[in-house]
Amino acid sequence: MVGVELTQHYPARLSRSGRVSWALLACSLASVVACGGRDADEPRTWPETPRAEDPGSGPIVCPEVTDEGRLRFTDYAGHTLTYELRMLENWEYGAGTGWYSNNPQCQTCEEVEKACDGEASLAEDWSTNRVCDCEPSADGAAGAGGADGAAGAAGAADGDEVAPPCPTEADIERIDEELANCWTRCREIQTPSYFEKPIPAAQIPNGGRCGSQYALHLLAGPFDDVQFDFQESWGGVVGRPFSPPLDAGPYPEDGIEGWDGICFWGRRGPASRATIRLDVTERHTDQNYDAGDGEPMCDPNQTLDDPEVGCDKFGGYAPLSGDWEFFAVSFAQLRQGGWGRVAEYFDVWGIMSIGFSYNVGYWDFWVDDLALYRVRSE
Repeated sequence: MVGVELTQHYPARLSRSGRVSWALLACSLASVVACGGRDADEPRTWPETPRAEDPGSGPIVCPEVTDEGRLRFTDYAGHTLTYELRMLENWEYGAGTGWYSNNPQCQTCEEVEKACDGEASLAEDWSTNRVCDCEPSADGAAGAGGADGAAGAAGAADGDEVAPPCPTEADIERIDEELANCWTRCREIQTPSYFEKPIPAAQIPNGGRCGSQYALHLLAGPFDDVQFDFQESWGGVVGRPFSPPLDAGPYPEDGIEGWDGICFWGRRGPASRATIRLDVTERHTDQNYDAGDGEPMCDPNQTLDDPEVGCDKFGGYAPLSGDWEFFAVSFAQLRQGGWGRVAEYFDVWGIMSIGFSYNVGYWDFWVDDLALYRVRSE
């Protein structure tokens, strides 16, 4: 395809990471009979990820590169459209600078491990910390664990919620086994691995694309196997932050033009789902920015529809095909998902991150030459 200007946004809710229900985490890790769950002797099986052979992209019409380094597309009717670019990432040097990935499987492993390490971030949920931190007893009797046990007994007397029993030694072994299984699945569910930071580039098959030899290539999914009761299946994300924020805005008083939007090349493999979402956060929708009071502007782990809390990223959707296509998404077309904090406007002067998110399912997609663009008339 010659050039695609996305002219429509989709009001579907953004897939996002979920806030862990720590009460359910306690239930899962303690293996209390009343909590239910998988039988300890039941073997765990994982769905096999399809790896269909990818023939690569078919022939495409490459744009002309002008003397100024602009891309000039010409369609079959002879009409031209020229893009001036500010390249953000071309992956030609073996990896994407600052690029990372996340998915519900690996995030779950981290959350469980943090809980069992008794990190301060979970101090508000004493029942979770009690399950992970109190001394294991032979029978897991309630009240074990010293001071925490006393607190639990007092709560029972007052009719308050009582913490689950401390885990037995057998429970601790099972927790370790569950964590080992969790990290094994984390390593298997995505290529490049979640642990590879920055994400390495992959060589483009069939001799490259319009002079480009390397690109971001992600194989992932399906993200539909729930190991813990509190685990959510929301897909995955790959992206990079900017520090300081990326400034793409105009400064008319200084004669400086702004940029029109974000562009990239993309395609997918034959076994992959098609539509990915370009995600963009700015000063109103990124947890790493505050309004001057030291508190995050929003919460990225909010799962409830709350217009005052959640980091509801701006974005636009890109339907990938098996062939390389050029996508240009203007800032004016970016929309929030509609579930979180409503931004007053899209702050083009303070872009905090750019990435791509994808829902539950199997994914095999490529992204290359991510850039800011502005359209030039000739």
